[in-house]
Order: sequence, then structure tokens, then C-alpha cells
Amino acid sequence: MENKTMLKLVIAPGMAFVAGLSFFILFANEQAQEFYGLTPEGTTGNSNFVFYPIAIYVFLIGCGTMYYRTEDLKYVEAILYLFVSIFVVRVLSIAISGFEVSDYSLVVLPAEILLAPILGYLWYREKERESPSASEAMIVVTCLLYTSDAADEEDSVDLGGRRII
Repeated sequence: MENKTMLKLVIAPGMAFVAGLSFFILFANEQAQEFYGLTPEGTTGNSNFVFYPIAIYVFLIGCGTMYYRTEDLKYVEAILYLFVSIFVVRVLSIAISGFEVSDYSLVVLPAEILLAPILGYLWYREKERESPSASEAMIVVTCLLYTSDAADEEDSVDLGGRRII
């Protein structure tokens, strides 16, 4: 199966998952706070709880959608940068505050930990496939040089006063 197809198969469930989490936060706020293991205090805490996760989820959905439309790997790179950032902050948070088991940690953390390496591997494979190797690039340059002048001269090429045999 082609790498781009595999990327789409990995990105699509991720988009559906974060869209579901967004609706969960918006329409079942109290249950979502319990799911996330949070107890925000006052209006500011609640609005931050709604705003920050949804901003991240909308960004992920937007990048996934743009990758589907264009197949441009820069959108996958943006998702990977976000995943790496979240992973680093998550590790620091656990190191500083310790690990608490909640429904969120049981459902979302495995997805965060597994999805980034899978997405990174597929991105790398596709990036590698799209880039011509040095020998392929040399063949193209050599063939262009040969076909442009050498056919007329038969045994050599004149490049600005220098003759190349």
C-alpha cells in the first residue's frame, strides 16, 4: 500500500477522535471535566478548559483536512511538531507532578504515544520516496548535457570556450 494512502488511514481516525473530543467538551462539559480528571475553578478555569483543547483539536483537524486535499507533507510535519511538543510537555508534567490515572490517561495517552511514531515513520518513508537520490539526479544532469549539445558535436561539448570530451 502506498505511503500517502497509509498516512490518510492513520490521520482519518485521529481527526474523527479529536472531533469527538471537541464535541464532548462542548456539549458534555461536566462529564468531559471528569473524563479529563480536571476540576476547573470558576469561569476562567472552565473557559480555558474549553478553549485550549479545542484550539489544538481544530488545528489537528485542519492539518489533516489540508493533507487530504493537497497531499502536501508539510501538513503532516505540522501535526508531528505538535505531537512532539505535546509529548515533551507531557513527560515534563509527569516528571514534575507525577502520573495520575484517569479515563483520559487510559484512553488518550496510548494514542498520543503510538500515533506520533507511526505517523513519523510514514512521513519519513514518503519524504524519502519523493526525494531523488544523488545518483538519479546525476543521471538527469548528465543526460540533459548529452542531449543538448553532444549530439551536434558527436564526440565533445563546447561550454563557453571550454571543450569537454
